[in-house]
Amino acid sequence: MIKKTIGLILSLLFLVSISFSAVDVDSVTKLAKSKYNVTDSEIKDIATKVLDKNPETINQANPVSVSEKKTESLNQSKIEPEIIERSVIEKNFPETLHQYGYNVFNTMALTFTPLTNVPVAGDYVLGPGDELNIYLWGNIQQSFAVNIDAEGNILLPKVGKINMANVTLDEAKTIINKKMQQYFANFTLDVTMGRLKTIEVFVLGEVDTPGKYNLNSLSTVLYALYASGGPTKIGTLRDLKLIRNNKIIKSIDLYRLLLFGNKSDDISLRSGDTIFISKISDVAAVMGAVKVPAIYELKGSTTLSDILNMAGEYTRNSYIKEITISRRDNKEDKFVLETVAFKTWNDFLLNSQKVMIYNGDIIEVKSISNVIDDYVDIKGPVKFPGRYPYNKSKDLKSIINIAGGYTEDTYTKRLNIYRINSDNQTEIVPVENMDDNITLKNKDIVEVYSIKDRYKKYNVSISGKVNKPGSFDFRNEMTVEDIIFLAGDFSSDADTKNIYIIRKTALTKDQPIKLDYKANHGFKIQPLDEVIIRGIRDYESLGMVELSGEIRFPGSYPIEETDTVLSMIQKAGGLTTESFIDGISLTRVMDSKLNLSALKQTESSAATDQQIANLGEFNRLRIDFKRLFKGDKSQNVIVKQGDRIDIPKIPQDIKVVGGVYNQGAFLYQDNMDMGLYLGKAGLFRKDADINETYIVHVDGTVTKTNDKNTRINRGDTIVVPTQEIEKINIMQTILDFTQILFNVATTWRVVFGL
Repeated sequence: MIKKTIGLILSLLFLVSISFSAVDVDSVTKLAKSKYNVTDSEIKDIATKVLDKNPETINQANPVSVSEKKTESLNQSKIEPEIIERSVIEKNFPETLHQYGYNVFNTMALTFTPLTNVPVAGDYVLGPGDELNIYLWGNIQQSFAVNIDAEGNILLPKVGKINMANVTLDEAKTIINKKMQQYFANFTLDVTMGRLKTIEVFVLGEVDTPGKYNLNSLSTVLYALYASGGPTKIGTLRDLKLIRNNKIIKSIDLYRLLLFGNKSDDISLRSGDTIFISKISDVAAVMGAVKVPAIYELKGSTTLSDILNMAGEYTRNSYIKEITISRRDNKEDKFVLETVAFKTWNDFLLNSQKVMIYNGDIIEVKSISNVIDDYVDIKGPVKFPGRYPYNKSKDLKSIINIAGGYTEDTYTKRLNIYRINSDNQTEIVPVENMDDNITLKNKDIVEVYSIKDRYKKYNVSISGKVNKPGSFDFRNEMTVEDIIFLAGDFSSDADTKNIYIIRKTALTKDQPIKLDYKANHGFKIQPLDEVIIRGIRDYESLGMVELSGEIRFPGSYPIEETDTVLSMIQKAGGLTTESFIDGISLTRVMDSKLNLSALKQTESSAATDQQIANLGEFNRLRIDFKRLFKGDKSQNVIVKQGDRIDIPKIPQDIKVVGGVYNQGAFLYQDNMDMGLYLGKAGLFRKDADINETYIVHVDGTVTKTNDKNTRINRGDTIVVPTQEIEKINIMQTILDFTQILFNVATTWRVVFGL
């Protein structure tokens, strides 16, 4: 009885170790009953004691349902990726490191498909369930398929039964051919595989989904591992057991495949095979300047050379002169840091095989600096500018020769050497005689200059009544006559007495220079000058336009019939960098009757005081200057006599006026709305007409709104109109009410005789 009990307990413990919820428990139970001669009731009693569970919960795993659950889990992971927790092993190492190799099976499981339509080798062993396709031609033309029955036989017409159990495919062809020759003559025969048999394989132990799997008869160890999801992170990758007929026939090291592509361990499976994955053995980690930093499983005696080979060896910047190993000191019960140094690569290759690696070690390969210290730089017009070794370019002539010499564009009167001094500051060492052989220092930068760098090219332009208006290169001693010659001379309607030159290099905002060509044709042009030739017209009859504010040359300019707002701004030299495009205004004197009507309307408005009335620029022509400068021609109106164009500076404030407690200007801030500015102004007074609140924009347009979330732009003014509130005298009201009551009482008494 003791032997029976021990045997059954061992069987049940085996079930526990391989996760009984997903194992063919029934087959293991039968094995226990036959080997130890125990009954079902005894199994249930001992199972209850050992497992501390209801024995009815120990069920045979359903391979189909396991597969479906696996597929469902994988599909869910595609839609909603889960955050994968670090394993027990990984938690003992830096967070950047993960166990090597396990993700291969997770990735493969997502795209796992059964083996189909693959050629069958001649050494394939036939068995029950296989199908053979037999083809005959010659004197007889026939083809048919036969199945190998449970006893291992096939049945052929006239020939009868032929045993095919444990026969290879090549042997089957020979046997069938000999049997057929006894009944037929002058024929040729071929035998191929049809449908393959299914084999039952167990994948047990520390595996993602342990259980029984019905696989194709061509399946290998890797195929079964992919089907089961592969080992868990507490399962070994280096010592998987393939068990056949209760014997371990193969110890499988998956690192051979994962690291070196060696599939010698991936042997074919047979029905009844068991792949058992035991718990992981010792581990060590490699981090730093290696190709594959990770946590690696150790097997047997492992050296530093071995584990660095697993990590893909060293990288370009690996520093082998000081490799650190964090290791547990079992005597002192603490971690210590050890250093392993190698003088040269040959020393490393030889002696790294002598350094042993133990469980829990963390090897760190440091990186050398990418900074190159010994060099001299040369820049500019030399044939091969760049960085050169300092040992070959320790003086100026050497670096010039290595760089191929100067080019034709070189400025030969000076070069500079930029040098880092003892205070780590850059200083300039000028070299005016480029033939001097100056001694260079490490990290010097030799800068050679080109003629173009020294003599900057400038342009001058001419527009208006010339045959070829445009831009031309500036030349020394260039005159008005020269640029008109380059422009193809005057056109027939040119006004040669009124030539304007806009000088963009002027330090002050003077009026454009006005010239008479006949008297001033030798006037010297300066770089960036713009020459304007106007047509023959009576300018005074068309009038003048005044430009003021942030424009290069403010003042009054004569206008032509086709002059527009944009052309007048260009005549005045264009806008300055401080100009505020949104706030540009064009003021045009309207008809006097309209002006008078507007003035009366403003004065009669009860909701407007004098300060608010000043905001209503009745004579302002509303133009969207932002659209104009973006090319919208519809905004480019023709100017008239008396027009005034004013370009303000970029405003820094927002004004709040009217019925608020603290009206005034407030600093503009991006992304602030009307409610925030009203808050700064103390919000509304009692006499504020809130529903009539409006915003006067810098372009002259008005938006009526009381929405506090309205966006306020730079330069806007928030206007809160006021309304009249009648003041009530409390005492007077009481006296009046008392008098009314007295009169009513007197009348009542007289009428009714009370």
